[in-house]
Amino acid sequence: MRCERTPNRVSTRPLARIAMGRAGRWPALALIAVAAMCVPACLNAERSDPQIADSLPAVAFEPEFVQPQASLDAAWTDSMPPRPEPVIVTQTQPAIEPPPPPPARVVSADPPAILQMNGQDFVALLSATLQVDHQAVPCRILPEPAASQPSGLEFRGKFSFRLIPDDPRLPVCRCEVNEEPDQITIMLHSPRRTVELQIVAETLLPMLPVCLNPRESDRVMNAALGPVTGDWFDGLFMPERDWAVHLQGMVHCEELPDRVRLTVAGYVPAGEPALALALRREDEFLRTRHGLTGYAPLHRRRRELMPAAWMPLETGQPPRPDEIARNTVWMAINLQPYGAASVLLPGMQSMLPAVRTAAVPSSGTPGTRPADGTAGATGRSAPSFSAWECFQQIAESITSRFWGHGLLAQSMSSTVLVGDPLNLEQARLYASLLGLAGESPIACERMYALPDERIELLRRIIPAAPVRAVDLFAHPGLPPVWNLSVVNGAGRSNILGLFNTSDEPRMESIELADLHLGNGTQQFAVYDFWERRLLRIVHDRFQVRVPATGCRVVSIHELNETAPTVLGTSRHITCGGVDLHDVRWNEEELTLSGQSEVVANDPYELLLYVPEGPESVELLAIESETAGVRNRAHGPLRIITFESHNSGPLAWRIRFHRVSQPPQPPPPRPRQLAAVQNTRGVLLSWHQPDDRVVAHRIYRSGRFVAEVDGCEFQDSTALYNAEYEYTVTAVDFSGRESTFSEPLLHRTPMPASTNLSQLVPLSISQDRLRLGHDRSAAGTPLRIAGQRFYRGLGTTAPSRLVYFLGGGYDAFSGSVGIDDAAGGEGSAVFRIIADGQTLFTSPVIKGGSPPLPFNVRVRGKLHLELVVTDAGDGNASDYANWANAYLRAGLQSPDESETVRRRGQEQEPVQLLPIVPASGPDN
Repeated sequence: MRCERTPNRVSTRPLARIAMGRAGRWPALALIAVAAMCVPACLNAERSDPQIADSLPAVAFEPEFVQPQASLDAAWTDSMPPRPEPVIVTQTQPAIEPPPPPPARVVSADPPAILQMNGQDFVALLSATLQVDHQAVPCRILPEPAASQPSGLEFRGKFSFRLIPDDPRLPVCRCEVNEEPDQITIMLHSPRRTVELQIVAETLLPMLPVCLNPRESDRVMNAALGPVTGDWFDGLFMPERDWAVHLQGMVHCEELPDRVRLTVAGYVPAGEPALALALRREDEFLRTRHGLTGYAPLHRRRRELMPAAWMPLETGQPPRPDEIARNTVWMAINLQPYGAASVLLPGMQSMLPAVRTAAVPSSGTPGTRPADGTAGATGRSAPSFSAWECFQQIAESITSRFWGHGLLAQSMSSTVLVGDPLNLEQARLYASLLGLAGESPIACERMYALPDERIELLRRIIPAAPVRAVDLFAHPGLPPVWNLSVVNGAGRSNILGLFNTSDEPRMESIELADLHLGNGTQQFAVYDFWERRLLRIVHDRFQVRVPATGCRVVSIHELNETAPTVLGTSRHITCGGVDLHDVRWNEEELTLSGQSEVVANDPYELLLYVPEGPESVELLAIESETAGVRNRAHGPLRIITFESHNSGPLAWRIRFHRVSQPPQPPPPRPRQLAAVQNTRGVLLSWHQPDDRVVAHRIYRSGRFVAEVDGCEFQDSTALYNAEYEYTVTAVDFSGRESTFSEPLLHRTPMPASTNLSQLVPLSISQDRLRLGHDRSAAGTPLRIAGQRFYRGLGTTAPSRLVYFLGGGYDAFSGSVGIDDAAGGEGSAVFRIIADGQTLFTSPVIKGGSPPLPFNVRVRGKLHLELVVTDAGDGNASDYANWANAYLRAGLQSPDESETVRRRGQEQEPVQLLPIVPASGPDN
């Protein structure tokens, strides 16, 4: 599924000779040669296009390995086995230039307190500080006199230091160190009073802050682009030796060019020892944890990224020469300026699942259809390819092996699909995962046939960003939140990928504390990268609606209260992480300057946030090397667009002046509120004329119901035979709320008895195929043990279907069984749940068993859930049928907690007009 190999070195000169006179299987390669000669020789590792080299980002956080002390060289030679040479990935794009050597270390302790692990210098204690009355009092770190050192110890490496504050009125504390072969423990003692101590230490070896152990929740996957800092790491990792160091204590880690600074702070009770810091080494961490048979660390100075490229999709037949040539030329013109190669040679192993032949196409999977366009219901064998299945396999591969990304000497590339049969949301999900993971995308479609909106997805994830893993453990699946910490020339930010692989939209709640951002007082801007709009200004949390089988990519930036804040750029999904450099704010001159990597003829947007208040600023003039500069304002945003005819670095300078920015007025209230009754409840819609609005709040009979980011809401909690008053308000990015819309009075009808297949479900969760309405999931008529059913639902195991009842039905009846399309195979367990209460559970039903009838009472229930599981033996041939599923109407008084008004008179039942999915004729 994934390409983790060294790309072939290809020279255009041999290919040109092939094009002149070879025949047989070589015409395809000859056309490649002709196409490759029309573009810069990006496939030749020795002859790289300088234009592409200029467009690649400089990775300043990839330093050369530097030994902190010359005396350690002999120790490494004596104590460690010979190091294998790092595997250097042959690139088809220019190598990243090594950064300048880091500055010399400044040690404040005199002499420095050096702590050893296994006889080697490991950590240096730099400074200690007492916090008294919100003031920091420095302390000298001096070794205890020999006569005062502990005696009779099990380990000879146990000794102590005195922490002597500069203020003689403060107590002298002790720092006791216990050096074991693979562990260092630091204990603090305060003899007279409880104090707050802070100790600063630095590793003497180049290490990285990481997370070594899974947390209680695997909702968030952490990665880094640039140095990281924070107090949420539980370990350090040394790629050069495959060492992990477990951290214990309240420690704040700061990644420096060739070391990690550790800041430990906490209260030390009087007369009682307190643990400050414990470091425990674990050798061969990745070998032991992940079963690596060999370990080759990535040389951080010579890290090379595999470029994006195109490769023919293997379908069992060799690719046509004209297709190869046409896609080669297309790549050279459209994507090579962004950092992609023009083509990869056929013959490399395909990273996609092989095209398979199946009697029943897997068209139920989102974004899937038979390759030949046939309906596939006739039972004839037809080749089919599941793009969504391909994505799920690649996503599983990325997340399960991401613990080695950026640490092991291997190239990282994955196949990407952005065209049909995927819809735009699914294509965004696919591309966003690869972009945030730092994977080089390998395209394999007819590139020249893609619409521009799909090509735009590829432009924004090329080149692959030099992302490294922070979580050094395998996640079981694709986490709903991908947290990429970015440090670039504009400062720090967090790029979040919010992924939803289910068939229903999901509201994702984000706590900034879970991302280790802020303390609840700072302001953060949340910006949507794909939608190009400011979502919220928040202090602690926010909510985002993630579409079904889609994603949202948002950037989070801490705001400056008196100066403009750079929110990012439009060039790359990392929001400036690979293209924005050396951004500086001059407070005296009120100028913002920087440098950007731009692509020729591609409008480059720089996004600035201007704060509100009396000490704000406003844009005065823009200076750049290109004449194509535009500026537009959208609320607090200033969007500056640069258009250049040349690719490469573009320097710019923006002048501001002090102004008083008054707060924005609240947005106007929504208009034209309307309601339509459907089988899922009440569908509300309205009009919003102001594009500053980021959300709407819905109120029902005076109660808050929900908040949505569009102009439509499906109320699936409204009861039948009731009267409601709806109002809607608008909310802008700062949380300012408009006045209420004109109230709308809506009366829900009395439902009529109906077949369940005539209702539209609230949600469908089904791993394979499509939900069949009055047909099986295989597309055949419903049959159980030879008995024909004309109404019902056909699904597969596992599945979960949710329907709206609205308290308007009295009973639910029907039969369950395995459809005859399984050929007598398959087994499943059926369950009926209403409002969380299990009403029916079947035994294990196998293929060929007679239908099992059911009849349950659902009076007064709001939602109905139909659940099918695979009985623990896999889901092959588990075609599960809900045959003759029928709802009998019968009203129940609504819950007294609901603010509704009943109608005083009875009325005739109303038959709703549902949306009925199309189905083929009975066979």
